[in-house]
Amino acid sequence: MRHITLLFIIVSTFLHAQKIKVKRGEVFLDDNKVAIIEKQKIKGANNFLKVFDNDNKHLFNAKLVSEESPFFGNQKISSYFIIECLEQKDSIGIEKLGFYLGEKQVVKYLVNNGILTSTGFNTSKVDTKLSETESKPSYAREKYEIDLNYIENVSYVVNRDTSNPLFVNEIKTSTTGSILNGLSIVQTKYEIFQGTDEASKTLIGYGYIEKPEIGGVKLIIANSKNTPLGYFDGFKHFTFYPLTKLETNLSNTKSSDRPIDGIYQFTQILIEKNKL
Repeated sequence: MRHITLLFIIVSTFLHAQKIKVKRGEVFLDDNKVAIIEKQKIKGANNFLKVFDNDNKHLFNAKLVSEESPFFGNQKISSYFIIECLEQKDSIGIEKLGFYLGEKQVVKYLVNNGILTSTGFNTSKVDTKLSETESKPSYAREKYEIDLNYIENVSYVVNRDTSNPLFVNEIKTSTTGSILNGLSIVQTKYEIFQGTDEASKTLIGYGYIEKPEIGGVKLIIANSKNTPLGYFDGFKHFTFYPLTKLETNLSNTKSSDRPIDGIYQFTQILIEKNKL
């Protein structure tokens, strides 16, 4: 019985699948011309796609949105795709991973959501999709919420005697997503303590050495709530929040050559600035 049901689903899907063709900006479904799509090129910004009906009425824009992190500033850019619905003055955040700004890809999205059919555009389906989705996809909203939590905790400082010695212990090395941009890197994590001796030391924060496949090594210091406070890119020191370049005499410190030394020095800078 299961095999018969599966066969029925496959056959039904095949019978209802619509033939999509885009030729010189003209969109055809089952050989019926139903829309027009064209690329809008903008110098110095992201290109996007415009979608029109057969009467050349501009209905949608398919766009890549890139926005700076509220916490990391331009050091962390979040990108996602939207369909701007011009008549409704609203946007559909595209949840589908692997989506890209191709003409046929955009048409498929509209067809799969019932917005575009072989007889033209279905306004009620646009309204339904807008009611079901947010203008920003869930994965982008989650990243944004994490950054807002960082803002809440960035001022947290452990109460202790800041004149006591520092202790740095390596915890582990693993392949993970970068704290700054989420890209795959090899990361070594350290615990940072302060106290009169090993027995009385207090955890005050964490250090991270991040080694990407391409690009320079970065040193990141976080407080005990694991909120990043700043980073060193091998040449310059920066602090969060807001993103600020620090003027120091430690720009020649190579965190990749002497990671422990780099953590000690950067930690001391942050303590002196009452950030850690």
